[in-house]
Amino acid sequence: AFASWPLYRRLLTAVGGNRTIAATFAILFILTFLVVPIALAGTYAINELREWVGWAIETNRHGAVTPQWIATMPIIGEWLNEQWTTNLGHPGGIGELIQLVSGANIGSIYRGALAAGGSAFGLLLTLLFMM
Repeated sequence: AFASWPLYRRLLTAVGGNRTIAATFAILFILTFLVVPIALAGTYAINELREWVGWAIETNRHGAVTPQWIATMPIIGEWLNEQWTTNLGHPGGIGELIQLVSGANIGSIYRGALAAGGSAFGLLLTLLFMM
């Protein structure tokens, strides 16, 4: 509100002090340049998410071959192709990945990360005070 106030005051002066017309133009400006693009981006994101979920369901049902552009990437393409084939190349692959990081496993991963972080922090403090 503070950043747009000088612009609104200029607009108010331009329309001869009529607050109704100035407010109408300000709201139309905000709708046109802020709300509409955000709504369009949200709609696009929802459509992309819907497509991605459909692809994931089909891939989980039937498996998927590695896309050519991934397999031919320089340096990491071969490794990515290997990982894709191992994890997504067979039916049920996505389900296996989700099962790996859900439920009790996520708790184990969290506890392991906390333990590793705490140990690393303790080691750094020890090194700091030994110097």
